[in-house]
Amino acid sequence: MRDTELMAKWLEDIGAGLRRRVGVLDLGALEWRADDRGNNVRETVWHMARWIDVLERLLGGADAASERWIADGWAARTGYDPRGIGDDGLGALSGYTFDEVLRIPQLSADELLGYLDSVIAPLVRRLRAPADDETAAKMVRRATGILQGCFGHIGEIDALLAIRERSEQRVST
Repeated sequence: MRDTELMAKWLEDIGAGLRRRVGVLDLGALEWRADDRGNNVRETVWHMARWIDVLERLLGGADAASERWIADGWAARTGYDPRGIGDDGLGALSGYTFDEVLRIPQLSADELLGYLDSVIAPLVRRLRAPADDETAAKMVRRATGILQGCFGHIGEIDALLAIRERSEQRVST
C-alpha cells in the first residue's frame, strides 16, 4: 500500500469518526467550553475541516478562492471569510486570537459535517489518483502534520465531551 493510499484511508477514518461523535450533538454540546478561553467542539471540527480544505488547495496549486469554504458559498452564507486571518493568513484557526476564534460562525452539527465531507472527498480523490513518486512524496510530507493534528483533535473532542458529561453529572447530583 502506498503512503498516499494510507493517508486517504486515514482521512476517511477521520470523517467517519467525526460523524459518529458530532452527528448526535446538539448546539449546547457543540458550543460548550471546558474553560473561558478553550476551544469548543464546533471550533475544533471547523479547524480540522479548514486545514483539510487548505491542504487540498495547496496540493492543487490553486488560489484560495478554490477552497470549498469560499467556492461552495459558506463564506457568503455565513458572512465569514477567514482568508488573511491567523498563521500565514490561511484562516484555519491556527494563530488566531481568542477574539478571532469567537467570530467563527456557529454552524450546526449537520452543517459542520457537510463542510467536512466536502473537503475530505476531493483530498481523498487526489491522494488516490496516480502520481509519480516525487508528487506522492510531496503530498505525504504536506499531509502528515495535518493528519496527525486531526487525530489529536479527535482525542480532544472526546475529552471535551467526557468533561462536559461529568460536569453535568456533578450539577445534577
